[in-house]
Amino acid sequence: MVEILKELFNGNPEKSNIEVNDICSDCKSDVIIKITHTAGGFGLQGGALFKSSTGGYYAKCPDCYKVNAMIVN
Repeated sequence: MVEILKELFNGNPEKSNIEVNDICSDCKSDVIIKITHTAGGFGLQGGALFKSSTGGYYAKCPDCYKVNAMIVN
């Protein structure tokens, strides 16, 4: 997952914050995840991201992440 986040910031070097708009993989609600590049890595607010086997990612809303912190296909 770290590689995907690095690619997002490398593709937008002028940005210190990136917003990802997606759909929760569990409940299918809209998810807006704000990602900040920090000295120690990355900070995410508004949800969670999971690496998919195809090289992309899945998003989860905060409520679904609290119920089950694992990805559900």
